[in-house]
Amino acid sequence: MAIETSLTLGKLFHQPLRQTQGLVQSLLALMHT
Repeated sequence: MAIETSLTLGKLFHQPLRQTQGLVQSLLALMHT
């Protein structure tokens, strides 16, 4: 699920995989607070 979401976000924002990974980690961190 998380991997699919990150790949989708990467396509939406046209970001390299590494940047998308950071973005997803930031979003997850925000959701857990």
